Amino acid sequence: MKPGKLGSGLFIAFLLFLSYSSFSQDILVRTNNDSIRVKIVEMTGEKIRFRYPGMKTGPVMEIPKNQIKSIVYENGSTLTIIYNPYEVSRDLSVPDKKQAIKGDIVAPFMNHITIGYERRLKMGMNLEIKGGIIGFRFNESLKYSEGFLVKAGLKFVKCTDAIYKGLKYKDPLKGSYFRPELIFSSFKTIEKNSTINYAHYTVNIAFGRQTVIKRRFLFDWYGSIGTGFKTTTYNLKSDYDSKEVDFNYAYSHLFFGKKLPLVLSGGISVGMVF
Repeated sequence: MKPGKLGSGLFIAFLLFLSYSSFSQDILVRTNNDSIRVKIVEMTGEKIRFRYPGMKTGPVMEIPKNQIKSIVYENGSTLTIIYNPYEVSRDLSVPDKKQAIKGDIVAPFMNHITIGYERRLKMGMNLEIKGGIIGFRFNESLKYSEGFLVKAGLKFVKCTDAIYKGLKYKDPLKGSYFRPELIFSSFKTIEKNSTINYAHYTVNIAFGRQTVIKRRFLFDWYGSIGTGFKTTTYNLKSDYDSKEVDFNYAYSHLFFGKKLPLVLSGGISVGMVF
C-alpha cells in the first residue's frame, strides 16, 4: 500500500474510533420517562453512580435507584430496574418521625404559657395533649390570675404527600385537620382584696393546618368553636361587675356567658418533630 493511502486509511480509522467513543454511552431512563446519557461507574443496591460523557476524571454523580426504571447500556442491552421500596437501606429510608412537641407563641402575650405534645396513633389520627400555666402578667390589660389549663383531643389529619431522599411518603404530622377536644381551666383572680375562683369545662372542635419544614420544624395554626359552662365563687353582694364575670376570658378560650354558652379559641404553635 502506498504511504499516502495508508495515512488516509489510518486517519479515517481514527475518526471512526472517535465517533464510536463519543456515542458509546449508557442511557438511564427515569421513572418519568426522561433519559440521561451517562457513563456508569458503579451500581449498588440503592444508588447508581456515573459520570457525564467525556468526563473521564470529572466528579462522580449519583442518583437513587428508585428513580430509574431501566438502563440501556452502550452495547445495546437493556436492564430493567425492579425496586423494592420495602428493602431500602438506612440512607434512603424515611425516618419514622411520628411525635412532636410545640409551644403556643401567642399564649405569653395573653398571660399564660401552653406546651403541647402530639403523637401519631395511626395514619390520619393523632393524639394531642396540651397543658398551660397561668401566673404572670405580661399583658397589663388583663387582670392578674393564677392557675392552669389542660386540653386533650384526637386530631384527624388529611395527610399530604412529601418527598424525602427521592422517596414519596405521607407525613403523619402534616396536613389540614379537625380536632374534637375537651378543655378544662382553673384559675383565680384578685379584685379589691377579694379572691374569685373560676373553673371552666368545655367541649370544643378545632380546625387548622399543620406543616413540617425539613422534617424537623413544625408550624401549626388553628381556630375553634365549642360550648361549655363555668363555676365561680363570685359573690353577688360584692361590687364586682357581674356582667364581666359572666363574659369571661378563660385563657384556654373565650366564654360568652350563660345566656350564650359559646366558646371561641385559636392559636399558633411552633415546635420540633422527633
